[in-house]
Amino acid sequence: MALQDAYTRIGYINPNATTTSLYLRHRIGNDPNRESWIYYYEPNNNDVVSLPRLPIRIERSGVGNRDYWYMNVETNRGVFRIADNFYCSFSSSDQNTNRCTVDMPAMKFRMYFYKPDGSPGSSGCTKSITF
Repeated sequence: MALQDAYTRIGYINPNATTTSLYLRHRIGNDPNRESWIYYYEPNNNDVVSLPRLPIRIERSGVGNRDYWYMNVETNRGVFRIADNFYCSFSSSDQNTNRCTVDMPAMKFRMYFYKPDGSPGSSGCTKSITF
């Protein structure tokens, strides 16, 4: 199956620290030649941040094309990330839009998918954020 345009949104919650950077990377099949780097930096706003849609590319055709995600946040309290090789993929019934939420107080990275009508899509995923 050919690559398709898709979009992700990021919600960021971190009221207790000063953020210096947030990185989010998306890869198809964890292949470095098929990745979308998404970088976001906002040093003066540590409450809830919602970004506009950011473009990524997806391919829905089997295990070799899982959507892999990597997240890294640098704050005045340290560097936080999710584990390598974390994947959470768009299903065939999902629209080409998802949302990632980085919730620092809860130490959780959550991925949500949506159907074409905007209703909740596949189950999504949650991963712990580590220091």
